[in-house]
Amino acid sequence: MSTVGLVAIGLAACVAALLVRGSPERVAARRLGSSRRTLRAQLAVHPLLVVVPAVAVASAVAFTTFGSRPNLLLVAVTGCAVAYAAVTLRRRTAARAVRHRRQAETVDICDAIVSELAAGSPSTRAIANVAADWSFLNPVAHCADLGGDVAQSLRNVASEPGRAALAQIAAAWEVSVRTGAGLADVLDRLSTAMRADDEARQEVVASLGAPRATARVLAVLPVFGLALGSGIGGDPLAVLLESMLGAICLAVGSALAISGLFWVERIADAAELV
Repeated sequence: MSTVGLVAIGLAACVAALLVRGSPERVAARRLGSSRRTLRAQLAVHPLLVVVPAVAVASAVAFTTFGSRPNLLLVAVTGCAVAYAAVTLRRRTAARAVRHRRQAETVDICDAIVSELAAGSPSTRAIANVAADWSFLNPVAHCADLGGDVAQSLRNVASEPGRAALAQIAAAWEVSVRTGAGLADVLDRLSTAMRADDEARQEVVASLGAPRATARVLAVLPVFGLALGSGIGGDPLAVLLESMLGAICLAVGSALAISGLFWVERIADAAELV
């Protein structure tokens, strides 16, 4: 087998490994140790049965089409890598937005429970009224109506990404049930602390917006360089697409740009968790 063929197989294996790794939500669920599985997940076909044949067929087609011109094969693989990176970044951005929205919702939920309790509603009625505005709390309200373990039900909901603060409400609820302490006062203090934490988190997120935007601008800056080169009479696209050296430069440059983007994203995500 030729060197180009070995390279194509190796790249296909790498892409397959990345795809089989799963979505951020599925990875987060595995790390959280969640034992709950949705019906869709139970009926889903194993990713290996779909991804590996698809990657194998795509690799065979690419090798057959561009096998005699390895530079075009390398350009095609680079394009696939860039597309995969763009989709991954978009999904991570969407997941981060959902996580932030849920974190803000948790503070509002705590405030709503405090308001219901201050109005004289019993705890079971308070959680039912709050669940009317946030439907994902319906299992908790149902558990409260049946006299079940509300704290454990809240912990189950808290296992979802962005809703970890519900575990603090669950702890306060459990202490109140076991000791008879007033739940409203405890949740009122907890709500104040949670709101302060949420405001601090929002400041951190806002300060990290500029580095993230700068990294993305720098990643696409070479595209404007190509346009500038074409504008002054050069033909940079021909160099990148029609020569092996140009294809290698394109692949290395794309790899460095993608690595920089994910490096900045990783640093920013770590800063948000501090």
